Amino acid sequence: MNCEHAGAQVRHLFRELCDEAGAECRESFGQILRRSDDIGAHGHPLRDHLRPVRLTRTCLALRTNGAPSNKIARAQIHRMLSRSIVSLVATAWLVDERLPVGAADDAIRLCDPELATGMPTAGLRTVDRGTVEEFGTMIGAIARRLECVGDRRATVAPTIQASNIAIGMLSPWFGLRRHGAAPERVADGMKRFLEIAAPDFVSAIDWPTAGPDGTADIVAERAPARPVRATCCLKYACASKRFCGTCPLRRIDAAGSAT
Repeated sequence: MNCEHAGAQVRHLFRELCDEAGAECRESFGQILRRSDDIGAHGHPLRDHLRPVRLTRTCLALRTNGAPSNKIARAQIHRMLSRSIVSLVATAWLVDERLPVGAADDAIRLCDPELATGMPTAGLRTVDRGTVEEFGTMIGAIARRLECVGDRRATVAPTIQASNIAIGMLSPWFGLRRHGAAPERVADGMKRFLEIAAPDFVSAIDWPTAGPDGTADIVAERAPARPVRATCCLKYACASKRFCGTCPLRRIDAAGSAT
C-alpha cells in the first residue's frame, strides 16, 4: 500500500473515532492545538532546555525531589520532554495534518523553563501541512535531538528513549480512549500508526495478552491487548513510587486495578 494512502487512512480513522467520541473529545484536541499556538508564540525554544548547564540543574533538582540517581533523573527528563513534545506533534498531524517547520530546536517551544517542577507544556512556533513521511522524519529528528539528555556518566538507555518516543506518539489515541472511543478500533489505529509513520519505534511497544507475571490479565479478557512499554521508564523508582499507565512492571490484582 502506498505510504501516503496508508497515512491518510490512519488520519481518517483517528478523526472518525474522535467524531464518534463526541463534542467533548473534539474540543479537548482543539484546546491542545490552541494552547500550542499560544506557547509557540511566547514559549522558550527547546534548545534552551537542552543546554548542558540547564540539564545538570534540572537533574540536581530531580535528585532533591526524590530521584535516587542521576541516571534515573536523566531518564525522567527524557520521559517528560518526549511525552510533551511528541504527543503534541502527533496530535497536530493526526487532527490537522500540521507539522512544525524548521529545526526542532527553534520550532518547538516549551512554556515551563524548569522541568523539575513537572511536565512541561509544548507549543509549535510555525506549522505547515506535512506528509506521513515528513511526520516520521520529524519524529526521528526529535528523537535524535533528545539523545543529549543523557551524558557519558548518566546515560539514558536507547530502549528507554525509544519507548518514551513511542508512547508520546500514541498519546492522542489514549485521549480517544479516555473519551469513550471503541477500544478495538483504537488499538488497531495505534498499531497501524506506528507501523506506517515510525516503523523504527514499533519494537518499543509490547501488546501483552497476559499479565507480566505470566498469569491471565483480566483486563485483556474483556478488552483488546493494551500497549505497554517494552522497557520501563523508571518512574516508579522516584519519590512518588508510582507506575505509569503503560508500565511493563505493573501487576493486575483480582479486582483489575494496578498495584
